Amino acid sequence: MNYNPCITIDVSQGKSHIQGFIGYNNKKRKPDNITQPKVMRHSKQGFNKIIDLISIIKSKTNMIPLVIFEYTGIYHKTLEKFLHQNNIPYHIVAPLRAAKSRQNDIRSVKTDKRDCLSLARMFYDIKNDSLGKFDIESEEYESMKQLNRFYENILLRQQELKVNFREHLAVIYPNYKITDSNPNGAFKHVYSNESLGFLKEFPHPDLVVNKTVEEIEEKLIKYLGRVHSKYSLSIASKLLDYCKDLVSGCSVNQPLVFNMQFYISQIELYETKLNDTLDKLIALAKNTSLYNLLLTIPCVKENLASRFIAEIGDINRFNSYKAIISFAGNDPKIYQSGDDLGLHKKITKKGNKHLRTLIYLIVQQMTKAKNIDSSIKTFYKKKTQQGLPKLAALIACSNKLIRIIYYMNKTGCAFI
Repeated sequence: MNYNPCITIDVSQGKSHIQGFIGYNNKKRKPDNITQPKVMRHSKQGFNKIIDLISIIKSKTNMIPLVIFEYTGIYHKTLEKFLHQNNIPYHIVAPLRAAKSRQNDIRSVKTDKRDCLSLARMFYDIKNDSLGKFDIESEEYESMKQLNRFYENILLRQQELKVNFREHLAVIYPNYKITDSNPNGAFKHVYSNESLGFLKEFPHPDLVVNKTVEEIEEKLIKYLGRVHSKYSLSIASKLLDYCKDLVSGCSVNQPLVFNMQFYISQIELYETKLNDTLDKLIALAKNTSLYNLLLTIPCVKENLASRFIAEIGDINRFNSYKAIISFAGNDPKIYQSGDDLGLHKKITKKGNKHLRTLIYLIVQQMTKAKNIDSSIKTFYKKKTQQGLPKLAALIACSNKLIRIIYYMNKTGCAFI
């Protein structure tokens, strides 16, 4: 028998089931287990069962087994940390791949014990190289991913706050934003420091109309970032005229006014946290060789470059650009039914949605940039002229960009 040992772990909250295998038994057509499934608590004492099982398998096969377990969102994190600290080789299986393996099992019974066997069957049924490399990612990459996920979470919460804030602002200060159709508004940029400062000092127009230009200017100077000047006086004068002509939708003592003040304070708090988080992420990303290469791509600045690296991790662990496309869930879903044979109508979306979104965002900016030409923009125009829908063309551009980035990393060459 040719030994090819592995340890499979079915992970759940606080505990797991663990089982050891030494190879595949062709006569019995099933993995040859060396132990029965056992419960393993997620503790130091519990995880030591992995080391004990490795010793048992090594004494039998003279080989170090590969540890295989399924991605579970958060429950596998303590297990992964233990394996990392003890330099134990492991591979995390995508949930969809594990589910497909269970579906292919003749005995379609879903139990923790049988999941260990299903993971082993999957390991022996497919080519080892299709599992990908088993390199353990450094803590730096894991830290970057955690920072980006936190950044995205805070950004989403801030956007929700901004929606509520804008609804209140429209009632208290109608036509507040300066636009081409509304040149007499208060500020062009609603979330600028001076705009939010004005709203904090004067949360209702009734608090402005009885003030002098000089009194308004005195309150605004600290937000304008400059001393008394003709500019600050002109801003104050314009705001006074705006408020005198305004018909507010609520009185100064209504809850809407206090609510808006709360939203402003939270938006500013979140903005500070976003900037701090991004600074930490950029500092880590700068230590990677991919960072400066990404900055040569049009429209890619520090924000997108660092967040891209956070989600893709160590790009060198991918043995082809197609593996990255699959990892991002940007590979085509093939339909085959009747006369409709093998048409790529959709992408699978069975991958890292955070990475997929970032790639799409970069491509979208590259294709919309007015004064910047690139191979991606040319490719997009070509695809749309061929009749491809805009969304499908953007997806095609995303995959082309992934291929370019993959070879940029391989060759060390900048974007062309």
